[in-house]
Amino acid sequence: MTAALDTALRPMVSTAAVSQGGFGQLLTHGTFYSAGTQLSNVSVVLPFLCAGRGMAWLAALMYPAYCIGKAVGNAASPCVLGWSRGQRHLVVAGTVAAMAVLVGFTATAGAAVPIALLLASALLGLGSGLSNVAFNDIASSRLSDARRGDLLLGQSAAGSLLAAAVTLLVVPALIHGDAAAQGMSLLWFGAAGLVAAGVAALFVGPVRVPNDVVRQSQREIMRDGLRAARSQPWFRRYALTQLVFVPVSLGTTFYSLRAAQGQDNLPVLIVVSSAALLVGSALWRAVYRSFGVRGMLRGSAAMSIAAATGCLLAETLDLWSSGWVLAAVFLLVTMANQAVYAASMNWVSLLADSRDRAALMGLGSAVIAIATCVVGAVVGDLALDHFDRAPVLVMLVLSLAALLVARNAPSVNRS
Repeated sequence: MTAALDTALRPMVSTAAVSQGGFGQLLTHGTFYSAGTQLSNVSVVLPFLCAGRGMAWLAALMYPAYCIGKAVGNAASPCVLGWSRGQRHLVVAGTVAAMAVLVGFTATAGAAVPIALLLASALLGLGSGLSNVAFNDIASSRLSDARRGDLLLGQSAAGSLLAAAVTLLVVPALIHGDAAAQGMSLLWFGAAGLVAAGVAALFVGPVRVPNDVVRQSQREIMRDGLRAARSQPWFRRYALTQLVFVPVSLGTTFYSLRAAQGQDNLPVLIVVSSAALLVGSALWRAVYRSFGVRGMLRGSAAMSIAAATGCLLAETLDLWSSGWVLAAVFLLVTMANQAVYAASMNWVSLLADSRDRAALMGLGSAVIAIATCVVGAVVGDLALDHFDRAPVLVMLVLSLAALLVARNAPSVNRS
């Protein structure tokens, strides 16, 4: 999903030895980062605003472009972290600051230069991939498992509340224009949140890294990923399952574009997505502990099926314009998307050897990003046909297929 989704799941992967300290600084950074990315969401806010301005083709391609950039960021992160040595916090601060500049660009000149806006989406994905991996490494080296769980819930809750307050209280009080003007102002508040997150990251401080860490080139990392993928049979099931779940992960973009004919819907989408990330971060952790990765993916597919069924009923009964109906559907697809990303990370962490984990994650992200780019363009184009129910039926069938394929995933959580 988006950077906002990544934030809700950032401290999930351990990569270094644990030493206590820095919880407050990490929480401050995570809160502002979460709020900033929710207010400038590449899968919801930016496509919605583009579709409202008549740039439907651009709206359909923004999230796929973001995914390509994020895959590159994930793949390049081991090299970047190797070069940075213990200065992970500077990687986080620099990439988040660059993301703030890009969001500011989209709020000004981006609408006049559509291709540049598409490039900005890809660069936002690149920054998200780099900063998330660096943040994971810092959190894993500073905090115990229990404290990382507290950080996860704390930053999700505080960031979601801050984003909701800005959307419902601050923007209407300060911006008295039409809904489109208020929507563009959200991007500026998102950029401000990212700037604050970048400043907070400077106070996190460096981490200790072993002196015997071997730096690898990008070519060596990708070669190791291909070697590991061929040697581990479970990776094929993993890749196939993730490919089938691509339409589920595109649900937020699909339904936000389908609701884009009403500019007043954007605040509803932002507030509901914030609430979904907060609820989902606790829900999916509990599901993972009890039912493993398979339970997470089955729950995700079931939510996607429920959302598509609800959308079909609402459009049949002419209730799709209702804020309550839209909120319910969007709540389901946001949590469904969140589970896909979390399950992907947990699946690799559970089965991969520690030496191959980063390379396999990078390879898997690259494969999924390419698929998302292709499928996302098709799904986005389908979503813009507001007067035909066939696109929703397509999403329903694809979600049913995902539910069947979810049986490939590990059923229990074994370390």
